[in-house]
Parts: sequence; structure tokens; C-alpha cells
Amino acid sequence: MKKIFTVCLFFFIVTGNELYTQEYKPMLVDSALWYMISIGHGYETNIYKLASGDTLINNKNYKSIISVDGISCNASSMYGMLIYFLREDTLEKKVYYINLYYENLEEKLLYDFSIHPGDTFIADEFNYNKSIILKSIGDTMISDQKWKTFIFHNNTIWIEGIGSLVEPFYVTSSPRSFEGLSCYYRNNDLIYQSEYAKDFVTCCIFTGIEVEKLPQWFKRVYPSPFRDKISIDLQTTCTHTIFLSLVDVTGKEMYRVERKVLPGTETFTLENLGHFNPGMYLLKGALDGEKSFAVKVFKQ
Repeated sequence: MKKIFTVCLFFFIVTGNELYTQEYKPMLVDSALWYMISIGHGYETNIYKLASGDTLINNKNYKSIISVDGISCNASSMYGMLIYFLREDTLEKKVYYINLYYENLEEKLLYDFSIHPGDTFIADEFNYNKSIILKSIGDTMISDQKWKTFIFHNNTIWIEGIGSLVEPFYVTSSPRSFEGLSCYYRNNDLIYQSEYAKDFVTCCIFTGIEVEKLPQWFKRVYPSPFRDKISIDLQTTCTHTIFLSLVDVTGKEMYRVERKVLPGTETFTLENLGHFNPGMYLLKGALDGEKSFAVKVFKQ
């Protein structure tokens, strides 16, 4: 297994309308695995794994992304949530995504690796439009190869074939010393490991990652991040009582509601959540006290 780290940026920079002829490196390859780390009072880790197989949506093939919280290299299996569908157009050098936490499940542009210095990239990042201007393009040596590197005016960094150095879905944020992409695998080889993460993260291959099995009656929750309300789509075949609660990171229950569910498809909305502090919460639900689920949501 290779352990080659990013160490230098070539001083070959493309500006203006000059063309960059390096062969395109696709991002959605088998066994792609991204590790993220956030270092605060302690440190937290999570990973994104590109699942095998395709999902057909609107006559287009998408790859699934599974998100897993917490990392244990000794675990025989780990469960994660299916949160994104991705597809890549290798001719256009663009990556598109569908966020399952958005209210409208529409395809949006995630990366455009065909842009040139001076171009503006507009991203829909968690339902907010953010603009960044490409400053330069260069080469970074990774795993004994040159990888095309995009540097934006706010120090956001993309690497073609890997994505943002913060994490794949934060495409307009610049890396900081206490959080970001810590390790990246490609075809089961360790390609990239950040210097600051080596003291905190042991990079390892996870072969037992599976999508967490949620109750069939639970369809989805959105939006995340939320501002003042959360909606939950359910589908049942008979009348039930549902119990819903929101729990903060300390385990304190911040919201609780009990409602009747009629047969068919229903959407329940938890409202008046605007006073909650920003951060992560756990949305818990149970049908008739059984068949429970728990999913992460984030407050803006």
C-alpha cells in the first residue's frame, strides 16, 4: 500500500486563457474513500465512501456516497447513512450531485474542473450560493504523479480526482489547520495524508461499510442544515403513533412531539426551531414505541 503525502506545489502556473493539457483524472473511481477530521477540544472524524454499483435517476447513472461518523480500524463492520448521489461527466470535466437532505431532489453542479484562471465558480453549498474566483492552476506531486491543482482567491484548494482539501462537499472553503481532508484512498491505495492529521488519525481501509438499515416507513428528513424547521416524510399502511425528538450533542432532549400517523404518505414538520444553537443534533423517531430510527441533522 502506498503512503505518499502531498509535499510540494510546482511553480508551473497557468493564467489567462492558456490551455492545460494534462490528462483528466476522474474523481468517482472504485473504492474512493475520504477521511475528514475536525480538531477542537478533542477531535472528531468521519468518512465518505463511494459505494459500488449505480443508481438510475431520471435516465442518468449516479454513484452513492455513504457517510460514516467515527472511525475504528478494528471494527469488522460499520454502518453509515446514504446522503448523496454523484455523477461525473469526464468529457466536460464536471461532477454533479443530488443531496438527499435538500427539500428539492434536483441535480446541482459540485465541481467544474474545466474552468480557467479568472473564471468565477458559483456553488450551491447547503442551499446558499457562494462564489469563488480561480486564481491559478498548478501541479501537486501525489503518489509519484502530477495532480492538477486549482487555487482560488480565498485559498480554497481543489485537486482534480480528489476534490476539495476541506472535504468533498465543502467546495468553497479554504483548508484550516484544525479541520479538513486528512486521508484519501483510491483503488485501495493511500494516496494522500495531510501533515496535521498524522498525529490524530490512523488511515486504514474499511471493507465492511454498509448503509444503515432504517425502518421502511421512514423515507427521509430535510433540510439539513435547517434554520427553523425540519420535515420528515413517512409512509405507513395503517394508523400508528409516532414519537419524534431532537437531542443535542450533550444528550439533552431539546424537542419532543407525539402524533398520530394515518395510512399512506405523510409529511410531519417540526417548527419553531430557530432559537436552537448552531451545530449537530440527533433526530430520533419511533413508531408505536418500536421500529426506531436516529439520523443526524445540522442547525445553521
